[in-house]
Amino acid sequence: MTVSFKDRVAIVTGAGRGIGRDYALGLAARGARVVVNDVGAGETSGSFRADEVVAEIVARGGEAIASHHDLTHKSAGSDICALALGHFGRIDVLINNAGVLRRGMFGELDLDLARWTIDVHLTAVFGVTQPIWREMAKAGYGRIVLTSSAANFGMEGNSAYSAAKAAMLGLVPCLAMEGEPLGIKVNGILPFAVSPMALENPALAIPARDAAANVRYQRDIHHRSPPETVSAATLYLASEACAITGELISAVGGRFARVRRSLNQGWLASDVGGISPDDVSAHIDEIMAENGEDPMHAMTDEFRAVRNRVFALEGKDIDG
Repeated sequence: MTVSFKDRVAIVTGAGRGIGRDYALGLAARGARVVVNDVGAGETSGSFRADEVVAEIVARGGEAIASHHDLTHKSAGSDICALALGHFGRIDVLINNAGVLRRGMFGELDLDLARWTIDVHLTAVFGVTQPIWREMAKAGYGRIVLTSSAANFGMEGNSAYSAAKAAMLGLVPCLAMEGEPLGIKVNGILPFAVSPMALENPALAIPARDAAANVRYQRDIHHRSPPETVSAATLYLASEACAITGELISAVGGRFARVRRSLNQGWLASDVGGISPDDVSAHIDEIMAENGEDPMHAMTDEFRAVRNRVFALEGKDIDG
């Protein structure tokens, strides 16, 4: 199925430059009317990046309007929603892309800065998505993309950012479950592209042990990491052609991969009476073994898996 956004209205946060700008331009090129959100200042005094991207879209024959709303403000989501409805009459797509990067080792991290980072990446996603969700539910159609990061796997000197991005691994399946009966599909993207955000906040600026390796590996694939290598996946997830929901896709250097959360088989105690830390210590290798992993799509999956093993241990029938 060809990816098209004809007659669709899309909102992209953090769309003033980098990957977000590419999303906005790509959506418009495929027929969408686009709300370009970005709070950043433009190239000339008094201008905004969002206006510059809108001008690019209009110059290419597309339709777009700018939003300068600060996503950390409580009313931002409702205001952006009203803006889209007022100009275009509907909302079909939301790409939560806005982000900030402020590195710092945990022991010296300013807590106000940590709260702000989490607000931009996590709290704002709730604030922006909720009013738009309600409109999509009324229409019986919606596509929402949340932005995670490989930083959720662990990254020194980036605890607030990594924690907020890891939250997407829980939020995506939650929203996908609630959205399924409403016609709303929700997926996540873990992007890597050569971006201004990373260049302005270099990894080597802090004494993280893994920083040099990260920088080296990223430089090795810079030639394969323009924004289009991320947009290809994100725009698919944002389209009517997308048939999946509750999934996260990593897009790095032209390699696209499903991100899965899983549990290994672990150790099942034969009797829980008197179980102690010594028992856990005695079985830690079994608990940590990298084999027999089961994918987890929802909390139910873990409880079902444990229940089934307990029933097998106790000789009970498993009825589903």
